Amino acid sequence: MRCPVTNKVHTEVHGICSPRQSYSKFGGELITRYTKYIDNKTASRLLGIPTSILYRIDYNELKKKFSFYKTERLSIGEISFKRGHRYATILFDYDRNKVLRVERGRKIDNAKTALEQINDCNLKVVTVDFWLSYEKAVKELFPRADIVYDYFHLSRILNCKIEEERRDICLYHCPNVSDTGNLRV
Repeated sequence: MRCPVTNKVHTEVHGICSPRQSYSKFGGELITRYTKYIDNKTASRLLGIPTSILYRIDYNELKKKFSFYKTERLSIGEISFKRGHRYATILFDYDRNKVLRVERGRKIDNAKTALEQINDCNLKVVTVDFWLSYEKAVKELFPRADIVYDYFHLSRILNCKIEEERRDICLYHCPNVSDTGNLRV
């Protein structure tokens, strides 16, 4: 409503939407439900909303849901999302078994961008693989957090070293056996 004396616009709090928002709470929930199962372009066509507005509403609603999110144990690693060497940085909460953030790329800037969204002073343990960028980003943003190396990557490295030792011992003690285990003639 516009005040005839001051010419200012006054809004009434009615509970349908948050102040200064152009969509209702139900509309925001509906959009996040749709985008949970289908991509944003399809959801925008289905709902008759421009894609840019749908992206903004989806982002704002998800930000509200995860703004209170606190975690003590976090994992950071990379996933491959296309053929070739195209990676994304992924943050995962161990305690709640949820993906917190996915950031395109696996450089130190991508890791910092993803970790800055957490803003958690209670972070105690961060599990990383052996990618140096992730370790540097964690040390810089969360200096008190303990860094633990990922079991999968650690066991892979140990298995490779054991295999190298096995081959060296085999070649030393059995000179007639090739690297593949077959007898040389």
